[in-house]
Amino acid sequence: QVRHGLITEEQAEKSNLQNILTRALGTEPRVKVDVEDHPVFRGDVLVLCSDGLTKMVSDAELAAVLRSNEGAAETVDRLIAMALEAGGVDNVTVAVIRVAPPRPRGFLRFVRRLLGGR
Repeated sequence: QVRHGLITEEQAEKSNLQNILTRALGTEPRVKVDVEDHPVFRGDVLVLCSDGLTKMVSDAELAAVLRSNEGAAETVDRLIAMALEAGGVDNVTVAVIRVAPPRPRGFLRFVRRLLGGR
C-alpha cells in the first residue's frame, strides 16, 4: 500500500495490518511474484530482510553497518547480532549482496590456469 501511495510509511508502521503476509512461497501451486527493475552499480549493497531486523535496528544503524568494508557474510552476522542484542522478539532473516566490479575478460580462465586447471 505504501508503494502504491495509498498510505504513508508512518501509517504503515502503526497499522494493525502491518504483519499480514501478502505474498508467500508454498501456499499455492503458482506464486505471483512482484518484480521490479532497478539499476545496480559497483559498490551497491542489496539487503533482503525480515521485520525481525527492521523493527530492532534503526535505519541509521543499518546504514552504518552496510557502509563498512566487511564481507557480506560478516555483515549478515553483525546485523543479526544487533537485532538479537536489541531484544529480538521476532525471527531475524537477513541476506546481503555486495555488488563487486565486473571481472576483466579472461580473468576466470587465468585463475583456472594459475590453479592448475584447464
